Amino acid sequence: MRIFKRVNSPVQNVINPLKVTHILFITLSNIGDVILTTPTLEALHQQFPNAIIDIVCDQRSAIIFKYCPYLDQLIYKEKEGGWKALFTLLNTLREKKYDIAVDLRTDGLLHFVRAKIKVFKLSNHRTTKMHSAEKHYAALNGLVNLPIPSSKIWLSDKETRLADEALQTFAQQRILSIGIGANFAGKIWPATSFAMLVCQC
Repeated sequence: MRIFKRVNSPVQNVINPLKVTHILFITLSNIGDVILTTPTLEALHQQFPNAIIDIVCDQRSAIIFKYCPYLDQLIYKEKEGGWKALFTLLNTLREKKYDIAVDLRTDGLLHFVRAKIKVFKLSNHRTTKMHSAEKHYAALNGLVNLPIPSSKIWLSDKETRLADEALQTFAQQRILSIGIGANFAGKIWPATSFAMLVCQC
């Protein structure tokens, strides 16, 4: 088994992208954080188009991936479930063998996963000046050789239609949507900064 804690450029030379068929992707818990991991997920899909992807996420963020066309299985990580939930998760993860496993969340789960190539998250102290989406994508260095995709949410035709109907009144206007909340104070941008941003739009 080849394990690349820090994936580097030689990996591309030994992997045939078309032969990668099963990928494990371990993402974060909060919806906003999860959305910032979707460029990494989309890059994996673009680099390995024949692969189906199992995604480990929380139940509250699972809605992000509900209509993802290359999703195989959603696997839930119960954040408050204690040791019992963790053992259940580990048993589920060990049921399959993966070509590639990517963990953007923890430092431990990949040690129990059966995968030919394992990609660990980058440490916080190495990425303090990077945007979170760029930090997650940087973990794929050497495994994926593509420009970083945009963040993505997959919608059904029904949801797209409902959104179009709701926004029809504003069809000729520019719309700016801002989410100003966060789950702890360190992530909350000052209101004055939001005001300055709006004035520049």
